[in-house]
Amino acid sequence: MAKDLPEIKQIKDIGKAALAYAKAKGLSKDIQDEAGVLIIEAGIEFSKMKKAGQEAGEIATQIGNRSLSSKKELKDFGVKKKESYINDQLAKDENTTLEIINNLKKQDIRVTEGAVLKEIRIKERKNRNDKKKMLCEDD
Repeated sequence: MAKDLPEIKQIKDIGKAALAYAKAKGLSKDIQDEAGVLIIEAGIEFSKMKKAGQEAGEIATQIGNRSLSSKKELKDFGVKKKESYINDQLAKDENTTLEIINNLKKQDIRVTEGAVLKEIRIKERKNRNDKKKMLCEDD
């Protein structure tokens, strides 16, 4: 278990390097998927630890481009806003994310952050549409 945000960031970066290496060497889909899962799990852990740090007042929360405190910011950890957003989306419902990873593997679809995020968006859209239908039926 990683002890701090820089260590988690390093694990995620190692996962990205492992994925690039596996692709370049033409290694099996299973090996590439394991690197993808490492990247995703590190992103989830980063998001959880970032949130805990924000709640404890150790890490700045941001609105737009303005930091709301003089605490450490994401850029201090080498993380861009987009990467943080992706991590947050993956961590929003960890069980759903893990379920999607398993479904992608079963469907023989490569496990990547992009593929998981796409499935999360599809699931969220379906849930919103289902709720709208239920509200319309109640009228």
